Amino acid sequence: MDFRIFLQDYGKNLTTNDVIENKMLDYNYFYEFIKKHYDLNHIKKHNYLKYVKITRQKIVFNKESIYENLVQHINDIFQKMFHENVLCKMNLRKYFFKLSKIYTILEKKKKNFQELIQYYKLLMVQYEFNKPLQVKLLCSLNLIQYKYQLFLKLSRQLNFYLQQFIELEEKNDIEHKLIEINNMERTLLGKKSEYYAETILKKYCKLYPKYIYIQNIDFIKLLKLPIQDVHQLKGEIDGLLLYQEDKYYYIEYMIEVKSSIKSIYEDIHKFVHLKKIIESIDEDDEFHVPDSDIILHKKSFQKIIHQPISGSILYLCTNNVYKNKIEICHFYFLYVLKIIDQNFIEKYYLQQDESIIYEKYQKIIDHQDYIYSIFNEWKKNVNLNEESSCIYLL
Repeated sequence: MDFRIFLQDYGKNLTTNDVIENKMLDYNYFYEFIKKHYDLNHIKKHNYLKYVKITRQKIVFNKESIYENLVQHINDIFQKMFHENVLCKMNLRKYFFKLSKIYTILEKKKKNFQELIQYYKLLMVQYEFNKPLQVKLLCSLNLIQYKYQLFLKLSRQLNFYLQQFIELEEKNDIEHKLIEINNMERTLLGKKSEYYAETILKKYCKLYPKYIYIQNIDFIKLLKLPIQDVHQLKGEIDGLLLYQEDKYYYIEYMIEVKSSIKSIYEDIHKFVHLKKIIESIDEDDEFHVPDSDIILHKKSFQKIIHQPISGSILYLCTNNVYKNKIEICHFYFLYVLKIIDQNFIEKYYLQQDESIIYEKYQKIIDHQDYIYSIFNEWKKNVNLNEESSCIYLL
């Protein structure tokens, strides 16, 4: 039994009947949509991380010098720590939504220093009768201790400014504990989706033992691709469904697990690029799948090479009863219509100027043909038709 038929007992295969046409072309609908979905209380309740982004930008508008000075102080300390070779290169903006990771990195580095100092002290005892070596060890130990003291000093400064930064954000209704909770929820949602998909695939492989499911495949490493070839390429995928025939392994399906339908919209073209790369590999190349005895050859990829990409990729999405349709409007948000930008925040949230809503609406009107061309190309790539597609809601 083909895996797609097996999936029918576990989920729904999306078709063109699941497409919601673009209501955004109606200005009244678009206006009410913005008023509802971009109300700050609504965003805070349904997308806290987006609320944090907006609030931070509001802080910059209202207290730019205070906020930016704190960010600059912190980044200056990071830069000095990197320059003194006591910490890796870091930037606060990279950790805006995971500040706790900074403390974890600092604690780990502190422990590394302590262990290294202890190691050199043990070497000093071990080679106490080797004076020339002892001199070298002592010089190295003194240098490490100096670096450690410098690290502690800069860490205290960093903690001081980080605490000020956190307090300023908390005064403006940004709760860092809540940011952490939202990050954990997103991670758990992804893991839950992966677990459920893995359970279904294992049941299939148990019923049909010729199939093997392997998870977490990095095609960039597997195919040994040079860095210049990986632009807009699907590198890591969630899994491969393989089968063995004679002495060769063949790819039946590439499996990609998603926690929402909209995450597929800008993902499929990466598989299209991957297909082009696979088509160009040499006949004699061998590719060793990590942590297994499986070796792939060009003929292993024959289904990917000889069929449209929709014939060799399956998207398995978590079924969300509130978001179980393909909404064309999301293509606007992905490609031409970034609602929340500096201009929108300043006009809509700070100045209460609703004229910005019409400005955003005009972008929809101006890009209708472009968006529908992207949507039709996407439909072709996922083979979305009246009967089927390569997208399943579990």
